[in-house]
Amino acid sequence: METEILYTDDLELRPLTRQDVFAVHALASDEEVARYMRFTVHATLRESEELVNEYLQSPQNHPFALIEKRTGAFVGVFVLKGQQDGCTYDMTAFSGKPYWNKGYNTQVLAAMRRYARQFLGAKALVGHVVAGNTGSRRVLEKNGFSLVDTLYFEDLPEGLCVYRLEL
Repeated sequence: METEILYTDDLELRPLTRQDVFAVHALASDEEVARYMRFTVHATLRESEELVNEYLQSPQNHPFALIEKRTGAFVGVFVLKGQQDGCTYDMTAFSGKPYWNKGYNTQVLAAMRRYARQFLGAKALVGHVVAGNTGSRRVLEKNGFSLVDTLYFEDLPEGLCVYRLEL
């Protein structure tokens, strides 16, 4: 299925492409952005190419580039990753620091909820958030997601919170 172009009040959510690798690298090479991601800071463009390719390779993935309407700036990435059951989608999202705390993630989540339910037939969305990322946790909770588990890893002693929303 072809990924649609979606719109929010402030953003265009268009399909992510390989041509976005430089913009993705600008974000993924920022220590503050990578701090709450399961990838490390990207020191090379090749690492960002591999990440983009990972998002694009699976037909169950629906990767979006987030573009600010007013300026045309590349804000971030949002990916819905289809799971084996065919009705649950994991979410991956990251954005540049200048776009934090502007309400963009709330807009994106609302658009993705509609998209997942109407176009993909999704029954549930799942988000994994580092416990210390209180901003992202608040966005999920504000949008109806419930904390269902906290996973602990040697390299992530504070925990990885698992949120779920039944559609």
